[in-house]
Amino acid sequence: MPLKSSMDRLRQIPSLMAIGAALFFITWLTAGTLATARSDRDPGPASPPQDRHVVGFGHVDVEGGTVPLSAAIPGQIEEVLVKEGERVRAGQVLARLKNNQAVAQLAEAEAAVEHAEIERRQADRSAEEQSIRRKLQEQAIRTAENRVRAGNREVSQLQTLAGDDVVPAERVKTGRDIATNLQSALEAEQLKLRQLDLVDSRETVQLAELALRLARAKRDQAEDYLDRHSIVAPADGLVLRVMLSAGQMTGPGPAPIWFAPDRPRVIRCEIDQAFADRVVKGRVAQIVDDRAVGQQWTGVVSRCGDWIAPRRSMLDEPFQRNDVRTLECVITLDPGQAEVRIGQRMRVVITELMAATTP
Repeated sequence: MPLKSSMDRLRQIPSLMAIGAALFFITWLTAGTLATARSDRDPGPASPPQDRHVVGFGHVDVEGGTVPLSAAIPGQIEEVLVKEGERVRAGQVLARLKNNQAVAQLAEAEAAVEHAEIERRQADRSAEEQSIRRKLQEQAIRTAENRVRAGNREVSQLQTLAGDDVVPAERVKTGRDIATNLQSALEAEQLKLRQLDLVDSRETVQLAELALRLARAKRDQAEDYLDRHSIVAPADGLVLRVMLSAGQMTGPGPAPIWFAPDRPRVIRCEIDQAFADRVVKGRVAQIVDDRAVGQQWTGVVSRCGDWIAPRRSMLDEPFQRNDVRTLECVITLDPGQAEVRIGQRMRVVITELMAATTP
């Protein structure tokens, strides 16, 4: 008897479920009809519009970005002259490689420049000396010409006197020989002048000038090679990280020094491509630390990129996809707020409100 009663109850379950479903459907339909009728009679107060905003992630940076610094050539570090967090001036040496060979090459190049400068001065003096020799030779030619004319006059007089039997014929012959010798001496002086003209003093000076320029170029190369043995600050700024020490070898690879120029700090925010058209210059932004609680900053969108590109920095973080294309925006922080650290991870909320502008 108990077994039969249990079987009867099991047979009644489908019927009860069907009845319950029918009652639920009737109740839902009735409620929907009543709500529709009530809405037609009295629409009630309008719901307040919700603020539209775009959320993106970014990090603190400086205008133009941080700068990785390394030596231009491989070598061994001789000394490190700065520490992390130290402020430096433009051109200040941060680290130096061993440079004995470079110093020797520069000394040799400087000596070559001094030698070329001496030769250049000698060429100038030679040109002046040649000008003086030419003037002297011109005077010698004029003197020889005068002697030739005097000798010719004397021969002419001797010939006149020889016709009157006053001067013997032998004296006339001797006078002619002297005149011939004077003419030969004149021609010799003229040849000396031509010989002087064959040497162009301007070419000598030009060759000395070219040798000096070549020596100076080699000296500049030696100076540049020596400079390549130093890591210098490109501008006034802050040394962020130093990852080298004396005795260490440098070469291709990650930069051993990271440097931040003295420029305003900004937030580089990446907005998903789907929301890129909702971000424009001048929008107000609220920034919070992505890891700390309670820290908050405000700023304004100062620039939006024209390039939809992959993320600038690929991060292996949970809930952050790297295989997406984003729009990079630069957020300028409002003045008078707490200091932010370069590289600090931020969550940025960009609203549709526009920042007030000063006329």
